[in-house]
Formats: sequence, structure tokens, C-alpha cells
Amino acid sequence: MEYVSSPVQMELLAVALRNHNVIGIDTESNNLHAYQDRVCLIQISTPSDVFIVDPLAMENVGALGNILEDPNIIKIIHGCDYDLRSLNRDYGFDIYNVFDTELAARFLGIQSSNLGNVIEHFLGVKIKKSRSIQKSDWGYRPLSERALEYAASDVLYLHELYEVMRNKLIDIGRYEWVLEECRLFEKIKHIDIDIVEEGYLKLKGVGKLDRKSLTILKELFILREEEAKWKNVPSHRVVNNDTLVRMAQNPDLYVEQDLFTENQWINRNRDWISVVIDEAKASPFVEKPVKLKSRMKSDEKARKRLKVLRDWRISKADDLGLQPGIIFPMQGLEAIATSQPGNPDQDFDAQGTGIREWQQEQFLEEVCSVIY
Repeated sequence: MEYVSSPVQMELLAVALRNHNVIGIDTESNNLHAYQDRVCLIQISTPSDVFIVDPLAMENVGALGNILEDPNIIKIIHGCDYDLRSLNRDYGFDIYNVFDTELAARFLGIQSSNLGNVIEHFLGVKIKKSRSIQKSDWGYRPLSERALEYAASDVLYLHELYEVMRNKLIDIGRYEWVLEECRLFEKIKHIDIDIVEEGYLKLKGVGKLDRKSLTILKELFILREEEAKWKNVPSHRVVNNDTLVRMAQNPDLYVEQDLFTENQWINRNRDWISVVIDEAKASPFVEKPVKLKSRMKSDEKARKRLKVLRDWRISKADDLGLQPGIIFPMQGLEAIATSQPGNPDQDFDAQGTGIREWQQEQFLEEVCSVIY
């Protein structure tokens, strides 16, 4: 294991990685300890070495970007979504030619696809994982030797795992399925949102709130975010989303009956929070987001067809030993149910339905025949 913490080391590593057509990648971030998380470590493996890149020790890791963006180099990542978004957010990297071993595991019928289980299942190796290290502050320096070993273990077996999984996928005819899915990861980018105007709308349960409650939620959300940003802690460390939504639903209950007992920040700032709630009640109410109406609600025949298609998907998934969501997207089933194509080659346009090319080739004709 080599610790890379200087621009000179970074340049030398980038040159060395050019000699490999497959590398393993992982990252560690401080998302459990800071308001705005950032990439704190980048782990890279070759078949014979592991490198721990410390981006916090360098002003520029752009040399690594040239490697990650090279479409001729395969990047093995386990559960790539968060890593890709984080690297794109912090460094603008667009990563091409990804092979996601977590996704591959699901296409091989593995239900519990976390890295430890996958390595043990396919390689017979049980890696020790410390939950305390996993949840530690990766932005803290210096990192302990145990933390560095933990980080290294996330990429240590990726090459061997890739070879085993690749061969198994080829044997059962699913390798191209996985490659198509992995190509879609190249589109993953970090998307900035307006926290004030959009953040509160993403909380679970907002769809059930009326305009008054939604207005209160928005103001409580802004208050929570300002506090979290000031303290530089994750928002949930101030007050969790469920509590915010409950307060917005029943503000009088919280204020008048002194129910501020489940959270220290709420208890300490009760008067301030009460003022914010009262001001929200007196302000113009925000508009509820407009939901697109589905044809399903007004088309009884389409709902019946969808039920048949969902039953088909469950049965097919059982036959192949896969999760139903892998077999066919629900969005695609709904599109077929509402259009009821008789000849999929002529009557059904799969664009915008989430149906992959491999799914069209393998299942589309069968899916359409179920309701034709």
C-alpha cells in the first residue's frame, strides 16, 4: 500500500496507471461529519498494488482525472453512484468505462450485494470491517494505520472479483446486459439544487402536506439548514427530516403542548422556532408541486393489464433468480399497459420508458404477448 500525498507522487502514479487497462476505484468522504461533504480519500488498485490518494494534501489531483476519463481503461467500482457524483462534484471528473461489481452481483442473483458479502461469496475471503472506522471522520488528519488499511481493503480484491464475475456473466449470457447498464453510469453527474427553494420538497411525506403545512416546512427547513451550515455538521445532526415534517403537520401541538423533547436543538431554540412557525402561518402559502397525472388512475383496463404484467415480471424474475426490478422497469410496464402494443416492432416506442436494449431483445415481445 502506498500513500500518495504530494503532486510529484500524484504525477508518478498517473504515469504508472497508464500501463494498466483495468484499475479499481473507491472513495471515502466525510458525509457523516460535515454540512457539505467532500472526497477525503481516493483508493486505487492495480492487480499488484494499492494506492491511497490523499486529495486533502494536494491542491490539484487533475492528473488522476485523465486516467478516470480514459475510455480505454476499465474502472472497477463497487456501488459506483455516490463515488461518481462525488468525484464529479469536487473535481469535475467524468468517468468512463465503469464496471460496477455491486450491479454485477445482482445480475448474478446475489440478494445481499454489499462488498463484504460479494467478496466472500465469489472469492471465499472474509474481510474484516469495522463499523466505527467506516463511520469515522475521513477528513481528519492524520489517519490511523487501521483506517488506511480499511480504505485499502475496499479495492484490494476488486480485480480478482471482476475476473470471476465477468466469466460467470459470460457463461450465463448476461455479460452484455451488465455492460449496457454500466454504460449508463457514464451519464451520472452531480446536480446542484437550490436548497432554499427545492430542498424541502424532496423530504419524505411532503406530498401529504397542505399548502399551510408546506409553507411551515419550508421555513423550518431553511432554519435547520442555516444551523447545520453554521455548525458544519450534516443537517440530520441538527434535526432529522421526519421530525421536521411532523412539526409542519402539527405545529400547534408542538408549540402549545410543549412537545419539544426529542431533540436538544429544538429544546434550546423553542421560542425562536415558535416565531418562525407563526411567521410562516402569516405569510403567503407556497404552491404545492404539480404532479403529472398517470393514465393508470383513469384507465381501468390499463390497470388490469399492468397487474398482469407485474405478475409476469415476478414469475420471470423467479425463473431467472433475479430481482423483478432488474427484469423490466415499472415505467416500461406502465407504458406497455397504457399503449397495449400488439406488434412491439411496429407499435411500441420504448424511448423514454426506461427499457434497456437488452430488455427489449430478451423480453419485449414476450411482455407484449402477455396482454395481446
